[in-house]
Amino acid sequence: MRLQFRFSFIVVYLYEDSFLFYFNSFEQDPYDATAHYNLGNTYKAQKRYEAAISSYLKAIELDPSYATAHNGIGLVYEEQEIYQKAIEAYRKAAELNSGYAYPHRNLGDVYKALKEYETAIASYQTAIDLEPDNAYFRTLLGGVLTKQQRHGDAIASYQKAIELGPEYNDAHDRLGWVYLLDNQLDKAQQSFEQAVSLDKINRSHLLNLGLVHAKKNNLEAAHDCWQKGLKLIEEDDLYSKAVIALYGLALGDSKRGMTDMQTTIEAGASVAALENALDDAEILATCPHPPDGIEDMITLLRDAIAKQSP
Repeated sequence: MRLQFRFSFIVVYLYEDSFLFYFNSFEQDPYDATAHYNLGNTYKAQKRYEAAISSYLKAIELDPSYATAHNGIGLVYEEQEIYQKAIEAYRKAAELNSGYAYPHRNLGDVYKALKEYETAIASYQTAIDLEPDNAYFRTLLGGVLTKQQRHGDAIASYQKAIELGPEYNDAHDRLGWVYLLDNQLDKAQQSFEQAVSLDKINRSHLLNLGLVHAKKNNLEAAHDCWQKGLKLIEEDDLYSKAVIALYGLALGDSKRGMTDMQTTIEAGASVAALENALDDAEILATCPHPPDGIEDMITLLRDAIAKQSP
C-alpha cells in the first residue's frame, strides 16, 4: 500500500507538471495545435473526458487535418462505451491520414466490443496491412478469430506475432489460451510458462497456467499459481474484483466467491469483466475435479451478462 500511495503522489505531480508545461506553451504560442492535443491526452489519462474532447477539438480547429486528434476523440468515446461516436471519430482520422494504422486498430476494438466480429477482423487486417511487422495488431486479430472459434487461424496469427516479437508475452499467453480451449494441454502449458517467464508479475499468465494444471488434475500446482496470481492484484476495480471472486471459489471458498461475485455484479461490473470471468469458469467446469459451486457461478455470470446485453 505504501508503494501504491507514493506512486499516486508522483502521478499527481506529473499531471501538474504537464498542465504547467502546456499552459506555458499556450502563452508562447496560442496557435500550437500539438500542445492542445497533448493537453487532451493528459485530461484523458485523468478521465476528465469533457475537458479532453475540448482540447482535441481546439487542436482540430487550429489544424483541421490533425488525424491524431480525431483518434484521441475516438479513444475518449470508446472508454465511455459511446461506440457510435467513437466509430465516427476513428473513421475521420483514417480518412485524413490513409497511412495511419491506429484508427483501424481502434475500430477493430470497438467492433469486437459490439460483437461485430467480421468487421473487427477487417479493421485489424487493414491495420496489419499498414504495419505488417506489428505483433500487437496480429495478437488482437487472433483474439477475434478465437471468439469466432477459428482456432487454426487464431494460432497462425499468434505464431506470426511471436515470430515478429518473440518476447511479446501476451502473444504467448493468448496462444496458450487457444491450445487450452483445444485441450492441447502440453502446448498450452508451454505457452503460458513462456508468458510467465517473460512477465513474472502478470496475474493473467499465472491464473491461466493454473487452469492448465487444474485440467491436468494437478491441483496443488493449480492452487499455487492461482494464489500467486491473486497476490499480484493491486487494483480495486470491478474487473479485478470479479477475478478475485471467481478464483476465491476455485481455491475452495465457494460461499464467499459467490457472495463476492454477486456484490461485484450489483456494483455494476462491465460485460467485459463478467465475460472474462465466465471464460475461466467454463474451463474450470471441465476439469477432472471441478471446484464446488462452479456451475452456480456459471449460471450467475450468464444471467448477469444476459441482463446487460441489448
